[in-house]
Amino acid sequence: MSGDEVTYLVTTEDIAHLNHHFTQTTPAFKRSRRAGVAMIMTGALLVVFAGAGSAFAMSFLATCIVMSALMMAGRRGPTRRQVRMIDKIFEDTRNRVVLGRHQMKLLPDHIEVSTDYSRGEVSWEGVERVEQDDSHIYVYVSALNAYVINKRYFPSREAAQIFYDQAWRLHGRALQLEAQRNGGYLPAPEPYQVYQPAAPAHAALPAAPRALPAPENTHTHVPTRAPAGGAPSGRLPDPPIGSGTDGTI
Repeated sequence: MSGDEVTYLVTTEDIAHLNHHFTQTTPAFKRSRRAGVAMIMTGALLVVFAGAGSAFAMSFLATCIVMSALMMAGRRGPTRRQVRMIDKIFEDTRNRVVLGRHQMKLLPDHIEVSTDYSRGEVSWEGVERVEQDDSHIYVYVSALNAYVINKRYFPSREAAQIFYDQAWRLHGRALQLEAQRNGGYLPAPEPYQVYQPAAPAHAALPAAPRALPAPENTHTHVPTRAPAGGAPSGRLPDPPIGSGTDGTI
């Protein structure tokens, strides 16, 4: 094992430590704890004023002060109940990619993490942050997800600190290079443009519609036979009276 590589196991207890560390260090949870402490102390002071300094009111105030101090200080690790809850979540599933043997390598431009069932790479620019506590190292790849490394798999606490320092340095250098490329700021997103296809330059305008020709006279002149011995009278002859045997009546 070198200063930029470690092989370790991930257990449900390590996942519980990750969840606990997240709730203790995330700014949103810190603000929530401060708001809870403020509400507790406000209620305690109201009870003291309403009780006019009675023994019960002073005892209640002391209890609230102790609770507030514990909330602000936080715990050094997850409770047994939290660990049992994580055990129940994972007990009916295999989770072979999450639990079990892992190997992490710190390379100049990315990290490599492999298990017996998966292999992946994350660039240092894609890492959110690198943190540690007394027992674990956390390499966050998003606001919620992180690789958690138990320090007991290092030969010594000094070796664990060297690994953490290397990861922290590589991550910081990647962020500095990214800021330099972008002038100190992240690039602004491209403005959204509605696509409107333009007409080809060589396309000719359509010709004006031609006038429809005047309708022809469809009336057919039926010549009339001139009666015997005279000029045509201009009217059709009267139909003959049928005999009833040729379909006429």
